[in-house]
Amino acid sequence: MPWLQGDLAKREIYPSLWYLYRDQLLPPKTKIYGYALSQLTVADIRNGVVPFVQVSPQEEKLYDEFWSLNEYISGTNDADADYDKINRIISEDENDENEADRIFYLALPPVVFPSAASHIKRACMANKGATRIVVEKPFGRDSESAEKLSKHLTALFTEEQIYRMDHFLGYEMVQNLLSLRFANKMISSSWNKDNIAAIEIDFKENFGVEGRGGYFDSNGIIRDVMQNHLLQIMSLIAMEKPATTHPDDVRNAKVELLKKTKAITLDDVVIGQYVKNPESADPRERIGYRDDSTVADDSIASTFALTVLRIENERWSGVPFIIRAGKGLNINRTEVIIQYKNVDEDLFDGQSQRNELVIRIGKTEALQAKLMSKTPGIASNLEKITVDFDYIKEYPNLSNPGAYERLLLDVFRGTQLNFVRSDELGEAWRIFTPVLHAIEDMKIQPIEYKFGTTAVSTQECFAYVAKSRDVARTDESSVPHAFVTLGASGDLAKRKIYPSLWALYRDGLLPSKTVFYGYARSQITVDDLRKASEPFIKLKPEDKKLFDEFWSRNHYINGTNDEIADYDKLNQELSKFENNGEGNRIFYLALPPSVFPSAASQIKRACMAKGATRIVVEKPFGHDSESSEKLSRHLKSLFTEEQIYRMDHYLGKEMVQNIINLRFANQIFSSSWNKDNVVAVEVLFEEKIGVEGRGSYFDNYGIIRDVMQNHLLQVLSLIAMEKPLTNHPDDIRDAKVDLLKSTKSIVLNDVVLGQYIGNPDSKDPKERVGYREEPSVPDDSLTPTFALTVLRIENERWNGVPFIIRAGKGLSEKKTQVRIQYKNVEDDLHDGQAERNELVFKITGEAVEMKLMSKTPGITSDIEPINAHFTYSEEYENLNNPEAYVRLILDVFHGSQLNFVRTDELSEAWRIFTPVLHEIENRKIRPIDYKFGTHGPAEADEAEKKNNLF
Repeated sequence: MPWLQGDLAKREIYPSLWYLYRDQLLPPKTKIYGYALSQLTVADIRNGVVPFVQVSPQEEKLYDEFWSLNEYISGTNDADADYDKINRIISEDENDENEADRIFYLALPPVVFPSAASHIKRACMANKGATRIVVEKPFGRDSESAEKLSKHLTALFTEEQIYRMDHFLGYEMVQNLLSLRFANKMISSSWNKDNIAAIEIDFKENFGVEGRGGYFDSNGIIRDVMQNHLLQIMSLIAMEKPATTHPDDVRNAKVELLKKTKAITLDDVVIGQYVKNPESADPRERIGYRDDSTVADDSIASTFALTVLRIENERWSGVPFIIRAGKGLNINRTEVIIQYKNVDEDLFDGQSQRNELVIRIGKTEALQAKLMSKTPGIASNLEKITVDFDYIKEYPNLSNPGAYERLLLDVFRGTQLNFVRSDELGEAWRIFTPVLHAIEDMKIQPIEYKFGTTAVSTQECFAYVAKSRDVARTDESSVPHAFVTLGASGDLAKRKIYPSLWALYRDGLLPSKTVFYGYARSQITVDDLRKASEPFIKLKPEDKKLFDEFWSRNHYINGTNDEIADYDKLNQELSKFENNGEGNRIFYLALPPSVFPSAASQIKRACMAKGATRIVVEKPFGHDSESSEKLSRHLKSLFTEEQIYRMDHYLGKEMVQNIINLRFANQIFSSSWNKDNVVAVEVLFEEKIGVEGRGSYFDNYGIIRDVMQNHLLQVLSLIAMEKPLTNHPDDIRDAKVDLLKSTKSIVLNDVVLGQYIGNPDSKDPKERVGYREEPSVPDDSLTPTFALTVLRIENERWNGVPFIIRAGKGLSEKKTQVRIQYKNVEDDLHDGQAERNELVFKITGEAVEMKLMSKTPGITSDIEPINAHFTYSEEYENLNNPEAYVRLILDVFHGSQLNFVRTDELSEAWRIFTPVLHEIENRKIRPIDYKFGTHGPAEADEAEKKNNLF
């Protein structure tokens, strides 16, 4: 039974009781009594509630039923006879019941708590069930008054009967803190002073006291918000893991945390008071705090405060907890900001800003991780991105229950998890009382700030400088550059090389003195090259003139791959362009591997530049260790390592280039990136298409050589390598080589092979054609179109963690991604509901995703996985990311080898894969059939489970 007539009853208590009744959450035999001094009727109460309650037309009958459960009793707060009357009326209603609980909600001024509580104890205790007393803040004004009130209440009732209401503990995201903290392995390892620089709990209201000046002026922002609501949030954020989720275990953990929190000193406090803002268009903002009719003209009550709390325990010693709260500010928002430390030894010249994990509370509930990521495009500078889970977007039809609704239901159910225990309250006042007394005794004048402004900026709480630079490349614009495509009439040239050269020319990224030479055996012209390339170029009408200009810089030379005279002729043409002066020459060998040696030898003999000579070689770089080593030896006998650019186009993809930034510019991940936290890593490549005319080439190589030994192994090495000394290309490639050297050669037991067959049930005619039915594929081919293999890295970071590479054609979807799956949380507090966290880097459809466990919205303590994401296509409007070949060819022009494969990398890659490839071929192992358009062989899924990936 609530004491009625007050503001709280009509705004919160009665609406909440109605919603609980509407949703059938109240016990079936519930009766509601209002009690107050006023001479009222139930109809009066109902009318008073109207502005604060929502009732749909179809709920009108049910709403009438709800009010029929209500009764009103008029009486004082201190007369024996009145409380005897309450007990008599309730007892009559309970007469036929074997069990009956009584709940007394003291929606009263604190000054009358003692007398009301004493009378309830004397006259109104339940005879047939539980008695529960709900008490609203303020729970005193300081340690002394709070202790006095607590002593009085605990002299009358047991701790189990007292429910101290802090409505913030009923907010969805506050109730979610326990799940976010302790059901997420991804977060738990970094939740300490080694990784976190500071934590801010920020409460902002964009309105003033609005008629509550009398109450507010006697309490101020510190007592009204900080000492209770925000300190409760801090304790949930910072406490150690409780033994269980039992209310007393959770509250024990909070109390232990508060006991380690030092009392606040005046040096750690800033207070403010809003004044009118004459420039504001909002008339409310033109009224200052002291202009409010309910506030004294000389009031020094603070409407804003910032204080720093310091926790002296092993986890948090040295980490400032900044609690900031204010009215009359520029926004209405409550959030927790966990700011991580700067990364150690920043590889990115100071660009790395601090990570933040943001937990937003209230109507705009959200979970955000602010990470450093590569700026999309050619440049290699960093920017901050927000991986976001927004409740409004993700739960569009969500109607979350209000805080009072949740908490009242808890009272009915007798659970005290979200209520304040007396020892919590005592510690809270111990922390705040000294500084409150100091402010009041010294009559400290708050700093004035204009209504509608920020008061103290967040930068004063978290000071860091964001730097940005474009590290694009060395400027060689004044040096003549000749780009020679050997194999200019081939498929790669028309599909990738010429479109990429055009894109670079169009965007003004090439050195100004650049010309292009095509070289091939075919008797064709530049115009033929242009026509062959145009289907693969998206040309805007306004670029037509520039496109003509680009082709005017092109030349074509007919010649063989091994004739001395032909290469002499090529050199003569290049020298004419260079006017026999210094120039750089780039030779792109878009040729079959069988002619690499002769072409390379002729370039070395006849075509070396007076400036830089760069040789671009396309995969396949051999068929196994022996053939690859033979080719590498030949190339290195002709050219230095600095002249050789082995092209792996995956190293030009946006998200692959971003891996090094995501790995080493984000402190939030660094402490969990190891065997102690990660259970398995998967690098996944799936294509919906089959070989589609490439059957002859593909049948000689198969999926392992075509995708896994190169592209996906490169991705894996970036994911798993140690931090390089610098971001110099050789330091990064040294780190990759060290990782590969620690990787064991694959064994056959760790491999699953598959080959797609026709799917007669598919509506797509392409999917009804199996691999061996392709015209260029032998009928008895054993070439795998699908493979799964497990790599095992034997080093301190990754020993025991399976790295699963899975790739296939003819599958159900197009997808390339890295999935880092975290271990299960230890001692799960949520009865086995906590699923594994995952961090996903999507290479196709660029995105960063974090799968976390979170409380299911609503009146439940269940948890569920959520997917916070940063999706490029959503976040970058009109994003037109350059193709991989565009990026990599530009790297060649500027002499950067970061994204090219070094000889020792290649050697280690083949060492890892060659033994199992030879065993597969020597034993003529038949791949498992899987239908075109499906997920691949079921045996692959079993292999993942066997290796603890789910």
